[in-house]
Amino acid sequence: MKDASVGLSSDESIVLVFPTVGFGKVPSPVIRFLKQHHKNVKLVVSSGNRNLGTKLCHRDADTVTGKLEIPSYKIELAGTADDVEKCQTKIAEFV
Repeated sequence: MKDASVGLSSDESIVLVFPTVGFGKVPSPVIRFLKQHHKNVKLVVSSGNRNLGTKLCHRDADTVTGKLEIPSYKIELAGTADDVEKCQTKIAEFV
């Protein structure tokens, strides 16, 4: 994962998007990003696979949103057209 923080200003709102990997553990690049930008993250969008089990699917997103006390939107795998529309609506609330 490349450094996503390049070019961000300190006052920009951020929508953090990441997949559920590693059995629900927050990915290391996400942790590194959050250490620097956690105050700017306003929404988390996570993709997961319920075939891994409902306890693991999106557990990483639940961890992040619980600590930051922000909302999330969860999609299955790549999501659906309905997910895209709902994400666009949620993101528009923060722009």
